[in-house]
Amino acid sequence: MGKERNVPVEARVNRVVKFDDDDVDKYWLCGLSPHTVLKHTKGDLGLWEKITDDGAKEIWDALPQEKKDEYGYEYELMRCHSPSNSPFLRHQEERDL
Repeated sequence: MGKERNVPVEARVNRVVKFDDDDVDKYWLCGLSPHTVLKHTKGDLGLWEKITDDGAKEIWDALPQEKKDEYGYEYELMRCHSPSNSPFLRHQEERDL
């Protein structure tokens, strides 16, 4: 299964997914993706077409912290989950209006 499941076998590329590919869920790499956690709940954030690849996560986890800091994915996750950016708070504020 995967992105090429409907592609004929002879036409498959079988590329290796790298953690810095655009279609990889960077939040999931860092340990907590709001799109997967909130799926099928009131706070569902909608369609999310990013992929979660175990091989890419293993490579990410093997990186030293200094290298991870250079990419900024963990900082972005922290910023996304700060109370001022919380989808729960925005939703609550909209209901209170």
